[in-house]
Amino acid sequence: GHVDIARALLDHGAAVDTQEKDGWTPLHLAAQFGHVDTARALLDHGADVDRQNKNGSGLTPL
Repeated sequence: GHVDIARALLDHGAAVDTQEKDGWTPLHLAAQFGHVDTARALLDHGADVDRQNKNGSGLTPL
């Protein structure tokens, strides 16, 4: 991931728990694709580890 860009966006107020149509959050995607530094940045900015997706599987990011 582009962790420096993610941090800059988060530092300037980007919504950390925004969800796309199926409910996936940035933390879901960072975890799924192994972007550990980006996941850490999201967690440092308060990302919700219990946020479930909306596609029926109810998966949480971690």
